[in-house]
Amino acid sequence: MTPCRSDVRTSYLEAKQRDRRARVHQVTLDGDPDELLTAKDFYTLIRVDARTWSKYVEKSMPDWLAGRDGYLPKPDQEEPARRGVLRSWKRYRVANWINRRLGSASSPGRPKQHPEPHSEA
Repeated sequence: MTPCRSDVRTSYLEAKQRDRRARVHQVTLDGDPDELLTAKDFYTLIRVDARTWSKYVEKSMPDWLAGRDGYLPKPDQEEPARRGVLRSWKRYRVANWINRRLGSASSPGRPKQHPEPHSEA
C-alpha cells in the first residue's frame, strides 16, 4: 500500500520539526578548560561575524548586569579597554554553551532563497 500524499507531507513536517529542535553542535575544545578565550575566539568558533556577535552581546547585557547568563554566558573576566570592554570566557563554558545551542532548519515546504543576480539594464 502506497502512502497518501498527506501522510508523506505529515512525516516530512514532523522530520523538519525534529531537525529544528535537534542539538546539532557537538564540540570539544582541546586545551586547558579554564583557559580564557576572547570574544573574537568565541565568535570565530560559532562562525558569526562581529556585527552578529554585537547583537548577541546586546541581547545578553540586561542579564549580565543582573549577574546571570543571558543569550551568551556571562563573561568570566571583563577588563576596561580603549574602546569599551574586553570580555573573556573559560574554554569549558564556551564549549558547554555551543553544545547546548539548538539547531535550525529552513521552514518546511519552502525552498531556500538565493539572491537574485544583479541585472544591469
